[in-house]
Amino acid sequence: MAGLASATVNIIDSSASSQNNNAGVIAVVGMTERGDLNKPIIVGSTLEYIRKFGKELPVAVSLFPYYCMRALERGAKLMIVPLVHAGVGVKASTSLGGGGLIATAKREGLYGNDITLKIIAPASRTASVVDVYVSNSDSTLFQKYSDVSTTQTASTIAILNATSNFIVFDAGVTSFTIGVYPFISGTNATAPTSVDYAGNQAQKTGFYALDSSLGFRFISAMDNADNTTDNALNNYCLMRGDCYPLLRTPLGLSGDAVLQYFNAVSPYAGTPIDSLGRMITGGQVVNHPEITGATLTVSSIVALVVGYSRIGINGRVWESVGLPKYGTYTGINDVIINFASPALKSDADAIVNAGIIPFVKTATGEFRVFGNTTLQRKTSLLSSANIADLALYIKLETQKIVNKYLFEPNDVPTWRAMYSEISKVFNDLKTNRAIYSYQYFGDQDVAKAEDVSVNTFSDVQLGKYKAIARVYPINALTQIELGINIASGVAIVTLNA
Repeated sequence: MAGLASATVNIIDSSASSQNNNAGVIAVVGMTERGDLNKPIIVGSTLEYIRKFGKELPVAVSLFPYYCMRALERGAKLMIVPLVHAGVGVKASTSLGGGGLIATAKREGLYGNDITLKIIAPASRTASVVDVYVSNSDSTLFQKYSDVSTTQTASTIAILNATSNFIVFDAGVTSFTIGVYPFISGTNATAPTSVDYAGNQAQKTGFYALDSSLGFRFISAMDNADNTTDNALNNYCLMRGDCYPLLRTPLGLSGDAVLQYFNAVSPYAGTPIDSLGRMITGGQVVNHPEITGATLTVSSIVALVVGYSRIGINGRVWESVGLPKYGTYTGINDVIINFASPALKSDADAIVNAGIIPFVKTATGEFRVFGNTTLQRKTSLLSSANIADLALYIKLETQKIVNKYLFEPNDVPTWRAMYSEISKVFNDLKTNRAIYSYQYFGDQDVAKAEDVSVNTFSDVQLGKYKAIARVYPINALTQIELGINIASGVAIVTLNA
């Protein structure tokens, strides 16, 4: 534009668009009080959770909402997928006295009995219309329809239902009459089964509800511990290739029982997990959410969920969840079985060597995630969780780069440009103490395509190109030997790692 020099800043509304960098988001699936089924929603606070999914369920029904809120209170960011056992539970409903049905709750559950539908005179004072309010006693559930016609047809009711968050109006409603209509007769559904978790790929239910979601590195079914669900989740993560499962053992298992669950032998028959995912064992004693003065025993899976979310939010995904800044927790009264006690050292060693992470109470009274292992059964560098996470990070970061070069000319300038971008990723990892060094072999320095050594010229002619990156990661410190030599009344301390 001619004239005086200027700069323009445009504000673009991206509030409804998906995020591209959700490394701190953990996907979790389970039973909620309400919310759209099999629809992933990112939540960052307990208040946001309550608005979208309702309150905690009775402990006897499901601990999933409790686990979600506990994780959110401790700084986690969750992508929540509500599930329900189809055909069980009753939706609350309301009707005119002696008349026909007006509406039902969108979801089964007792929560619906707290819904009230209010049809009142319109604030606009317009004739032949009403204002319609849907709310509950503490206003965590609220929706308003203004200037709704008192005369309704099937098509206008369908339009209302398309915008309804909490209730569904009956298709037979022909008019709205001023009044207050409480909902009744709702009952809770049972907790999801392994079939509900596994879901259906065509229908995008269960784990498959996450098919269109990107950016998270872990998925967990926090309120569940059975071999069938574990394998379904592990197989789903293997199919995606961009995330790992976070699993847990049942509550209260001793050392031998933990290994029986891990190996899927009696009484836990099934298929053993071989994965770069994680499994935590150990339970926590916490204050009961429903009964004042009472305690409740819950799984320690929340500690893994919170730890990995914190790491992702801070951006250093190759650090260990066992670090004190990620793996130390408060708000816990005790642990059920303390694998950090000297008496259980052999059990603890066997558990950790198998690839299971224990949650413990240390000698100094700290409650800690105390491990850094994957469920991979072959011993290698990828047996260390932080290195497995580094490998996934490198894969995802380099994948974004190489995707840009598809359909570019398959020649030296393209290879050099690709190397320049990828090397920035590795140099950044060196700076942030994730790797010692790296080597890149991709014919990026040859003068012409005919001089390739890593590739073959015939493959290049066919549009094929390959490069190899060799990475030397920094492993987590797992053994420290402290030698104390007392001589002539002076203690000399030497530290060997």
